[in-house]
Amino acid sequence: MNILHLSDIHFSDSITSNALNSEIEELSSAINNWKTDNNQELEYIFVSGDIASKGLKEDYEIADMFFSQLLDKIGLDKKQIFFVPGNHDVCWGNICESEIHYKQKLYNDNLAENDIYTLKTEIYQKKTNICYPKFVNYDQFIKKYTIKSNIHLKDSLFYYVHKIENYYIIGLNTAMFCGQNDIDHKFFFVEEQLKEIEKEINSNNNVLLLMHHSFSFLHRIENEYFKKFIGRQSKNLIFYGHYHDNTYNRQEVKCGKWINELREGAFLANDTSLRSFSIYMVDFINNNFEQFKYKRTTETLGWINESKVTNFISYPTLEEIQNGKYATNISKIASTNYDEKALFIFIFGTLSEQFKSLTEIYSYLENLFTQNNNKFLQIAEKTFERFNNTPLLCILKNYLVKIIVLYSNNDLNIENCKLLKNSTFLINLFNTLNIVISGFKEYPLEKIEYWLDFIDKYMNIVPQNSRIVISNILRQSLIKINTLENEVSDEK
Repeated sequence: MNILHLSDIHFSDSITSNALNSEIEELSSAINNWKTDNNQELEYIFVSGDIASKGLKEDYEIADMFFSQLLDKIGLDKKQIFFVPGNHDVCWGNICESEIHYKQKLYNDNLAENDIYTLKTEIYQKKTNICYPKFVNYDQFIKKYTIKSNIHLKDSLFYYVHKIENYYIIGLNTAMFCGQNDIDHKFFFVEEQLKEIEKEINSNNNVLLLMHHSFSFLHRIENEYFKKFIGRQSKNLIFYGHYHDNTYNRQEVKCGKWINELREGAFLANDTSLRSFSIYMVDFINNNFEQFKYKRTTETLGWINESKVTNFISYPTLEEIQNGKYATNISKIASTNYDEKALFIFIFGTLSEQFKSLTEIYSYLENLFTQNNNKFLQIAEKTFERFNNTPLLCILKNYLVKIIVLYSNNDLNIENCKLLKNSTFLINLFNTLNIVISGFKEYPLEKIEYWLDFIDKYMNIVPQNSRIVISNILRQSLIKINTLENEVSDEK
């Protein structure tokens, strides 16, 4: 399933007709090029709120022109686009007195939990009368696109559920009772929407969820319920905006269950650095998604495909890893992003939860070196193949080299190892040798001789641009070795 994600467009009548047409042409061109380059078709558009600038009728007239022309140019129809409202889709001039009254009560930090629930129940029963007026212009716009039979509108204030094949598309209205300015952890009524949705769907589903604000904006009790809802589902991707930046966040909600937040930038922001959109190739069966991230730059016209990243939707279980499931994806994901959990699976062939601490990892590698040297070298090769130096990789590289320097001898089967062609490994190795030989006076002389032979034998393998660095390290090491030999001779 292939999805275009847009957010925070902020349409207003300040955009000229020529500028609007230019934006349509550039976006449709980027999408059609993506379709050709990847031999794929786009299936859905998700718009995660802030369609309008001020929630005015004129804002949505511009939005309607944009989306109707865009759909035509990329070959989609109105049933393939899904919207949710954001805080800019609220017409703040239509706020009723009862909403102001209830907000003063509900936003009281000293309110007891039972009183919060009592107030929420009272407000939700009156939600249409209290909250609908501020969404009236959004409602008129959305009716032109909402032709899907099982999507609720006015009475639900725009939450919806739509089943397609083996997954559900769910939209939530996080702007239902929001303030004009962000008030952290004060957003309400997501819990009520989710409870209504759970009347229609069972647990253990694959879920694509649209919302404008991150669940981190929700009041504590709403946040907890949201996490429970996600924890009851199988796999999830959460599409949202509001922050005006394009990032991917993953957070564990319960053992083995994760929230995947796909945050999008502001499509029409004046600041070019904030502008972005993404195309996602989602594969629930193979448990992964690919993100094609598009950005604008001041130096170039049009949209640039800045990066392509592959991620798990849900991490494999230990049983799936041991059975070789997702093996190709594990390797691909470990090589294209900074997901340390995926890196760990790729390098060790197991879950990081199998180890309680970094000390346990070191002990495991230490024992592996003496008991299964080939497996140790395989782990070392995989580790040094990765050039994206995450904190985990830096620690592992230091551990591996330290163990090799401290415990290696003539039995180390390194001659046919890929490590010898890896300049990063060799520089780490020689640097560690320098530190160990300099600071560890009891380091056996026979080991020093072993490493000198090793250096003579394999120095020619090191790439030319790395030889100067290594030579300087060796020069210092040799000085220390000669000093050490003299000290030993004097003692004799």
